Amino acid sequence: MTDYQANQLFKQGVSQYHQGDIPAALELWREALTVYQKLGYRQREGATWG
Repeated sequence: MTDYQANQLFKQGVSQYHQGDIPAALELWREALTVYQKLGYRQREGATWG
């Protein structure tokens, strides 16, 4: 998975959060976090944790 795809997962998580679907948002954010960790993007990891 690429940085772009991880960013899309993160954005989808934000959208789900705003729609009130917290469990779905958390799952998407976890997926994005996993990709950021694999890619070594420490700053993105931190942003995902909020």
